[in-house]
Amino acid sequence: MTNPLQNENLTPATTLNEQVETEPEINERYMFRWGDGNGNEFTKDVDLIYGKIVFWKKNIFMLPTGNAGKSYINELTRLLHSWTSKTALVDIALKAMMIMPSLLLQKPSRTSKAKDHLKALERRLDLWNPGNILELLHEAETIQKSLKTICSKRYISEISKKFASHMHKGNVNAAIKLLTDNMQNGILPLNDETLKLLKQKHLSPEEVILLPDTMEYVHPIKFEGIDEECIRKATIKTRGGSGPSGMDADGWRRIILSNCFGVNHLMNFVKL
Repeated sequence: MTNPLQNENLTPATTLNEQVETEPEINERYMFRWGDGNGNEFTKDVDLIYGKIVFWKKNIFMLPTGNAGKSYINELTRLLHSWTSKTALVDIALKAMMIMPSLLLQKPSRTSKAKDHLKALERRLDLWNPGNILELLHEAETIQKSLKTICSKRYISEISKKFASHMHKGNVNAAIKLLTDNMQNGILPLNDETLKLLKQKHLSPEEVILLPDTMEYVHPIKFEGIDEECIRKATIKTRGGSGPSGMDADGWRRIILSNCFGVNHLMNFVKL
């Protein structure tokens, strides 16, 4: 499993036409190659996949140890470095990071074991590296369609009681994680019915507290104190459910803090 852009040597200075004074078109902005494909097509594929995974049911396995797990973290590190260093991947690096868990860490089946997850990750990395992400999407969509939805009144009642208990005790993060862990159909579609429900739950205009127009300036020296130990402590305290990536706080803590993956350079770029 080789890194497709290990020797990319791509920077904005070498990949963009320096004579162009106006905002470049999409086919000029994404002048990089990912494996056998060009950046323009890969960017479209990433956008397509991102728009789909946010509606998926949660079905992510914990990152396995071994070379496959290290390769996964190395790829995350490379993408984060591309974003912080503003290379040619800067516009899609974070979005590519967000689709990785859903494409690479999708449980093959309800009864799959750790060894099955390891084999799946190794195979999927071999597709990810040359840019065959649409094939990964097809596999993941097939898995998602096979997941059963539990909608019994008893199940919903039990979740509601546990959620209310967490909120009553002030455990907001635990309550949110409970909902995301048991979310059966992903997020709601943005349609008229959803908008109606949201409006019912929002404050009326006269009750809204507006933020000031100007924000207090934060001097860059404030961030000089952010080091690996600071990130480690913050990561340990992180709780909650998953966002667009489908990976919750437990999964990210394992990636950032676990010693099972050898030297972890991801934290160096997180602090940037």
